[in-house]
Amino acid sequence: MESLRLEAVAMARRLADPAALRAAVDARWMAVWGPDGLEERTALAAEILRLAQESGDRELELEGHAHQAASSLEAGDARAAEADIATHARLAEELPMATARWAATTMRALQALLHGAFDDAERLADEALSLDPGRPNVQFTYIDQMALLRWEQGRLGELRDDWQGVADQFPLAAFAGAWRSLADAELGHRDEARRGLWSLTEQLPERPRDGIWLAAVALASLLAAHLDEPEAAGSLDQLLAPYAGHVIAFTAPHPVVCLGSASFYLGLLATVRARWTEAGDHFEAAIRAHDRLGAGPLLARTRHAYARMLLARGQATDRSRAAELLDGALATADTLGMAAVAEGIRTLQAAQAGQPVPAEPAAALEAARNLFRREGEYGPSPIRAAWCG
Repeated sequence: MESLRLEAVAMARRLADPAALRAAVDARWMAVWGPDGLEERTALAAEILRLAQESGDRELELEGHAHQAASSLEAGDARAAEADIATHARLAEELPMATARWAATTMRALQALLHGAFDDAERLADEALSLDPGRPNVQFTYIDQMALLRWEQGRLGELRDDWQGVADQFPLAAFAGAWRSLADAELGHRDEARRGLWSLTEQLPERPRDGIWLAAVALASLLAAHLDEPEAAGSLDQLLAPYAGHVIAFTAPHPVVCLGSASFYLGLLATVRARWTEAGDHFEAAIRAHDRLGAGPLLARTRHAYARMLLARGQATDRSRAAELLDGALATADTLGMAAVAEGIRTLQAAQAGQPVPAEPAAALEAARNLFRREGEYGPSPIRAAWCG
């Protein structure tokens, strides 16, 4: 099948047939939809745009900018991704295509999530869902964006049953199982979360390395860090290490959710295994990547995790560096309204200063130990009607 797709692209090029080349390039793009195909997808996106310019096909130009935005984001080139998203949005306004408006709106929601504009992100995600609520891709994109939003807000537990429904419908979807298990962890269901983690460590090496696979590995890494499971962390590190330079994003095929630098997750895995030097190197790389992306929420989480690692290592200069990282992380978390992360940082700061922990000490101590915490009881999920009917 791989050779046939390559041959189809080559033949369409020789024939100079725009329609055939478009179809062949689209098929080839999906064939390399995954972390190992980033370089080829980048080249294919450029070819789609070249073909659009030569033929004057504005719909094809729209498609090319969506593909190129995804490749640029995964390569960590935030400026290029933003430029393609802006051009795509302008074209989507000019062309009477509901699918294009949906894609443009979801990319605006992605940008809002990345920069920490959480109210805007929720409004845009709701708007995107309203444009075509019956389409499965629209539903999945919505629940995925809402999962990232609720995680940032410390409210992922709200979506536990929704992700269970997706996992029941698609048993081999490691991505769905990972979100469900993270929700279990936040809710304090550690046994269920641990079973989910071990299921993921068995599934992921066998799953196709498609456009969802790397995100599932990242989520599983968060889970291994939360549960402090060195064996699982070692298994996941072997899967993730080849992609240390990647920015992890889910694309459909335009970018929908950005989970940030793979180095952040490698830092978490190295911390669990007490590989301090590796962890520090990964966290430093993640800070640089998240700074380039303008990803405030991810910067706060990276600095918090890095500080916790330094305090666990306990070398002579670690306390001062950790204090600096915690101050920066807290300023960002407070500004963006990341209450759970801010509470965990304050608890850690108080513990280091030998002071009493903040109010609600049991919850605060849990936040200091882990990257996740539960923030009370939640009402019915707004996603269930859209996803489960």
